[in-house]
Amino acid sequence: MIPRQLRAAAHWAASLAQGSPQYLVLYVTSRCNARCRMCFNWDGMAARRAVPTQSLEELTRLARTAGRVPHLTLSGGEPLMRDDVAEILHAFYRHAGTPFFTVPTNSLRPDRVGALIHRFAGLCPGAFLNFCLPFHGPEAVHDDIMGIPGAFAKRDETLRVVEAARAAHPNVSCVLNCVLSQFNHQHWRETLDLALGPYAGVPFGVAYARGVTHERDAVNFPLESYLKMYGELLARRRVGRSLNPYPVLQAAMAREYPETVAGVVAGDVRNLPCRAGSGILVVFDDGKVYPCETLVNPECCTAAAPPADACMGDLHDTGHDLAALLRGDKARNILRWRRQNLCACTWECAVTNSALHSPRTLLRIGGSALRQWLSGKG
Repeated sequence: MIPRQLRAAAHWAASLAQGSPQYLVLYVTSRCNARCRMCFNWDGMAARRAVPTQSLEELTRLARTAGRVPHLTLSGGEPLMRDDVAEILHAFYRHAGTPFFTVPTNSLRPDRVGALIHRFAGLCPGAFLNFCLPFHGPEAVHDDIMGIPGAFAKRDETLRVVEAARAAHPNVSCVLNCVLSQFNHQHWRETLDLALGPYAGVPFGVAYARGVTHERDAVNFPLESYLKMYGELLARRRVGRSLNPYPVLQAAMAREYPETVAGVVAGDVRNLPCRAGSGILVVFDDGKVYPCETLVNPECCTAAAPPADACMGDLHDTGHDLAALLRGDKARNILRWRRQNLCACTWECAVTNSALHSPRTLLRIGGSALRQWLSGKG
């Protein structure tokens, strides 16, 4: 194991001991240059667009007070609409010691992806950077879902940029993500054949459309399509050996998702252990802090009586001091509610975080990851 991996593992352990959030989702803008039909954040972006976005200086103060944060995901909007993404990542690398960064992008600006990789390599040499690229089906289906003609071609161009960079920067990686919805579920087999054929060298995952979507009927499709697609994916996928933790973990966690997601969608699972508000935090671009993305819309929560307002506080009220915000009454009350009320959701990030902090599940995932790495089979 090389120093970068050792540093990341040590940082994760220190974060657990310190009690700081292990996973922070940071919304950096509500601007977006796509019009995804199944977007879960469409209404939220529209509501926050009139509010000033947090500045780099404010986000740096947040990084200084967040404790040790092993994993940071940028969100939006389209994160790369901002010009200072590399500086935001560097702020957390420097002040929170963050070793893992994820940047989901609609891939419409491959030039900005290339520029970010170049800047990241110089600013955060000891960290990992993973891009999540959209893969919603064959070209016509993908472009229709993204709402942008040529989106499929731009995604391929972005993928080439990332793949070319990996030779010089093995700490850079990407995954392809298909959000299954009403608009592409009938094409699941064609999509899977494409992902495991011409794109076979890139890790591929499937997410279930969730939340209050841009087009409200996006979530109305047979659960059977998701289960069939995921089942065939697990049966056919092969995972190459890599010292980059991202593809290894993604492959191991993939076996945890289908049963959980299917149970929640079917209404059979309503009480998953959850670390929202402690292990996970969501910071929106207007400075509001929530325990998770699901509780932003109470109607999406499976708990019997979800809070009407799950906001834990506003960073503007504490000078962007996250530790001070989490000591406040609002944050403590929401965290108390979460501990006393079990709920469930299909948000893969929350499922992953909970799994990684269950000793039994972590041992199972670790064993699975090791077996997959040794055999090269996913």
